Parts: sequence; structure tokens; C-alpha cells
Amino acid sequence: MEVVLVEDETRDEFLDLLREIALAAVALRAVSPGDPREERPDGGDPRGEGAGALSFRTSWRRWALAAVALLTVVAVATTVVDARNAAAAAARLAADPGVLQELDGPPTEAWRTSGPDAATRPPVEPAGAIDRTLPDGSRVIWSTDGERDRGRVVVRGGSRSYALPGPVLLPAVTDGSVPRTLVVVTGDGTHLRGIALLTGDRLWSTPRVRTGPVEAVAQVDGVLVLDEGTALTTLDVRTGQALWTATVEPAVAGHGLTDGRVLLLPERDTDGDLVLVARRLTDGTELWHTDLPVGTAALTVVDHELVLTAADVVVGLAGPRKR
Repeated sequence: MEVVLVEDETRDEFLDLLREIALAAVALRAVSPGDPREERPDGGDPRGEGAGALSFRTSWRRWALAAVALLTVVAVATTVVDARNAAAAAARLAADPGVLQELDGPPTEAWRTSGPDAATRPPVEPAGAIDRTLPDGSRVIWSTDGERDRGRVVVRGGSRSYALPGPVLLPAVTDGSVPRTLVVVTGDGTHLRGIALLTGDRLWSTPRVRTGPVEAVAQVDGVLVLDEGTALTTLDVRTGQALWTATVEPAVAGHGLTDGRVLLLPERDTDGDLVLVARRLTDGTELWHTDLPVGTAALTVVDHELVLTAADVVVGLAGPRKR
């Protein structure tokens, strides 16, 4: 086995690990038995008595060493890639001003603005029409004009395109996980489908419990969060499997605000009072809740800060950050 080491001025954790593996392979090669087919020092025939057994043992040893080295490389590469993906996802969320700073408990009032113009809500993009370029360069287009709704995906580079079976659910907040799967709603609104971004092939199909309007509010670690007006639902983008659902207050705009770990939902408690509930994104477990003011109309995130709109008052909320 020949090993070539390439030096690079830029230090890279993954390349450093591969270099260490290569040096170990060089050391193993230096102490391993020679090729049994090579000429013997005494001039004898290497294929003499016992040569077949020696050849088998030596070959088996080399195959075993090669297998161990390969498994080591795969394990190291997987660990490094996973760590890099996790770091990139965290950085992407941290850079998005629509993502909350991590909270470890109920937020409290940090500032307040009142007056007739205080309750102005941030502009909302018109629903329906989509023309967005994805990080890989592919372009997703959906136009709507009544009965002629149609859409298509132009694969990166423009080499090919395919038609969409329904509107695409592109999350407002995402860490970039599962980037090669698009989730669409079928034309009749009864199913969600996962399609392969590069080919348009169907990966999975899941029936919907509700058939009304739906909006993708976030996707973190492969979990897609859908706002269906009166309920918030989550599903695994990889398989289409439904994970959990929670009933939300439709009169309050802003469902599923997230810090990448929890979702904040306006809900009604058993007494009918309006509360803000923090649920773990992965399984919907309630972590904490706090009362919301009567008349709360909207919850938004502005520059990582939770902002509450109620009547003619806008309140900025802050809380203990996760350590």
C-alpha cells in the first residue's frame, strides 16, 4: 500500500486527522511482512513448501489492516462532518435576526412603547406567490391566479426543471438541515409530499388532518414546523412522519417562534386564559409557560428579541438565557 502525504499551509482539523491515519499506515507498512511473491534472500523458490499458507496469512493480515484503517477513516470523517454541520447550522440560526436568543425561562418586560402608532405590525409578504433561490442555486417558482396555480423548480445551473404538484412550504427560519428535500402541499390540500430537490421524485406522502391554509414557520434539525391557524404541527422532513401537534390561539399572530431549541406558542390554559408556552421542538414537551396580557394581538422576533403587540402598546420581552 502506497501512502502519499500532501502538506497544506492552511490547518484543517479533518486533514490533520487524515494525516495522522496516513502516518500510522506508513508505520504499519514498515513493520508488516514483505510480499511472499518476492524472491527469497537464500535464492529459494517463494512458492516452496508452506508458501501457500504464508501467502494466505499475509494477505489476510493486510486485508484486516486495510479494513481497520478504512473503518477508522469512515468513523473519523463521519464525526468531523457531523460536527461541522452542527456548527454551520448553529451559525446560520445565530445570524438570522428572526431567531430568538436562547431562553431558559419565561421572559419579562424589558421595554415598552405606547401610542396610536405603536402597534404597527411588520410588513408581511403576500401569501401564495413564491420566487426564491435556494442556497444550492436551485430556483423555486410558484405563481397563483385562481384556478391556474402552477409552479416549477429550476435545478441549479438551469440544466433541467420539473413541475410542482402544489405550493412549496419554504420555512421562514431554517438551519439548512435536509436541504435536498422540498415539502409541498398537494393541489387538493389533503396531503403533504416530500420531493427530491434535484430530480422531483416523490420521497414520501403524508395525509393532512386539516385541509385549511398552512405555512412553514421553521425547520431545525430536520423538523419542519407548520402553522395551520388553529394548530401547530411538526413533522420529520426525512420521512414525512408526524411528530406532535398543539392547539394555538388563532387570534394571536406569530406561532412557532423559535430559538432553535424551543417553540413559543400562544395557547389557552384550562381556565381559558391566554398563556405563552415554550415547547421542546423535538417532542412538544412543555418546558415553561407564562401569562400573556389580555388583548395580545401578535408575537414577533425583531433582532433576536421577542416583541409583543397588544392594543396600542408594543412590549419588548427578555428572559434568562440558557447557560
